[in-house]
Amino acid sequence: MGKFDSGTILITGGSQGIGFGLARKYAYEGHDILLVSISREELDT
Repeated sequence: MGKFDSGTILITGGSQGIGFGLARKYAYEGHDILLVSISREELDT
């Protein structure tokens, strides 16, 4: 996967699966992320 220097990363399907995994990875690396999901309840947990 390529490196991101700055900015905000938009991840769709961020409440589970690959989207959730990518969100955790980029958050751990210190990036700002914006998650989108069909289920708000799953994002809130």
